[in-house]
Amino acid sequence: MIVRCVYASRAATSLTPAMVEDILDKSRSHNPASGITGILCYSGDVFIQVLEGGRDVVCELYNTIVRDGRHSNVRILAFEEIRERKFCNWTMGHVDLSKVNPGLLLKYHEKAVLNPFACSSDATMALLDELADYGPFQVFRPYRDVRFSKDKTPYKTNAAAVIPRGDGASTYLSLSAEGLHVGGGGYHLEREQLARFRTAIDAERSGDRCCIEREDWPLLVRRLLVCCHPDD
Repeated sequence: MIVRCVYASRAATSLTPAMVEDILDKSRSHNPASGITGILCYSGDVFIQVLEGGRDVVCELYNTIVRDGRHSNVRILAFEEIRERKFCNWTMGHVDLSKVNPGLLLKYHEKAVLNPFACSSDATMALLDELADYGPFQVFRPYRDVRFSKDKTPYKTNAAAVIPRGDGASTYLSLSAEGLHVGGGGYHLEREQLARFRTAIDAERSGDRCCIEREDWPLLVRRLLVCCHPDD
């Protein structure tokens, strides 16, 4: 029997990228052996997390989270037996809701601010359903950052997204009037992968500054793939 637990909490201290990274690292390390899948959404100091898996392991994990000093005001939003998972491909996906279209939050909240404590569990699940339908990828905002750019037009002329594979490697897509561009690489390496990649680069070049020539990129890409998949 599999269940889904959805809870919300607030960070006990100021939420930092290192804190989120630590939570995700531990989830991705421990969840596969327990058969747990899910997604972590956050914005400001607010977390929403979905846990899917066997009843006992989900309950034990939730109890561990309640005792975790990094969380406060932990509240269950929904707990139900399910026939199938929504996040079966995600060991623990993550979405920084401060980077999504504000209209998505406004669709389910009084304001374009994540506040699961003030909305119904149905509204929260509907928001998560939309995120699940999109899959584990992040779409870049269409607004151009004009602060340091000579181009002061307000919008970009392409639509782009990054699709993480969950192992440190990612696929990049960009669609514009010029066509579809697809690339791959390491968008967000795990700590061990990053250490191997840095070692590989240091073995090739050393010094205070490193200038990578055009002909070196194929070699570095191959090194990156080996770092992400050392056993392949």
